[in-house]
Amino acid sequence: MRENIEWKAGHIRGAVQLELYKVFSEARLSEVVAKDKEVVIYSLGPLAIWPHSARACATAVSWGFKKVYYFREGFPGWNAAGYPVEVPSG
Repeated sequence: MRENIEWKAGHIRGAVQLELYKVFSEARLSEVVAKDKEVVIYSLGPLAIWPHSARACATAVSWGFKKVYYFREGFPGWNAAGYPVEVPSG
């Protein structure tokens, strides 16, 4: 997985980074969450890239994931709202 400066700057607590173009697949998502459990898909960066995350939600549903949610505001919106975030050490 490529280094991601935005991910290292902070992300939603408990999140797992799956790069949409290289790592996002049914098999990889299944390693992270069972198809009957809740999963939230969001973007790390600005809203300009949100369509990719929205499409990832639709794809996850087509793979049979039952409880797929999309946080449109991405990490910047989550952080601005004061919700818990995680900043990797090191």
